[in-house]
Amino acid sequence: MMDFFKEVPLLRHMDEDRLREIAKRAKVRNFNEKDVIIRQGENSDKFFIVKDGVVGIVLEVNKESEEVMGNLKKKGDFFGEIGIIYNIPRSATVIALTPVSVFEFSDSDFMELIFSDEEARKLLQASAETRLLQDEEALEKYKKTILDVIYKYNI
Repeated sequence: MMDFFKEVPLLRHMDEDRLREIAKRAKVRNFNEKDVIIRQGENSDKFFIVKDGVVGIVLEVNKESEEVMGNLKKKGDFFGEIGIIYNIPRSATVIALTPVSVFEFSDSDFMELIFSDEEARKLLQASAETRLLQDEEALEKYKKTILDVIYKYNI
């Protein structure tokens, strides 16, 4: 497991002790193709790093057509950080597009072990800002705003 974490771009700069603690607290979760891993609007209490497989990010614009975020995440990529960083519900749904294994971290482990690292925090914040802008652009295309989505979920 340590070898895997040493190769993850978000973590590879970290020292052995921190990586060992990350590996110790990581829980492996497996999902079948088409399983929903997280759902837009749910409580944001877990962070994930893809171990194997491919997941798709879906941003729900309206209930009838469940549109459309086109991001894919694969081995070494992460998701789930936005809700934890900004203390908001899930901003998108993540679906397994293939059989998937992920490393799962509680929000407190994420904050203590990953987000507390200055370099990781900068990468995570930049990623979160980019994803939120992409979400806003997708919603604008469908004449919605992030505020509409936030209102829908009573945030």
